[in-house]
Amino acid sequence: EPFVVCMDCGRKQHQICVLHHDNIWPQGFCCDNCLKKKAAKRKDNKFNAKKLPTSKLGIYIETRVNNFLKKKEAGAGEVHIRVV
Repeated sequence: EPFVVCMDCGRKQHQICVLHHDNIWPQGFCCDNCLKKKAAKRKDNKFNAKKLPTSKLGIYIETRVNNFLKKKEAGAGEVHIRVV
């Protein structure tokens, strides 16, 4: 698994664990601890499922999944599903 290195503290973390992609954040990676110390926020990822167009099937599946998760008290938050 590839690592990314924090620009500030030099800490290595798995790229997939911190959800870092160079095409989305070309300025480099800054870990959560360093962001908290600087009282800064990570730039929003404009490439996410919530911003993609919806379809009837996608809305149906998304509603069913979110209702199931709420009923099971999974604490997962909301899931966004798009059919491409």
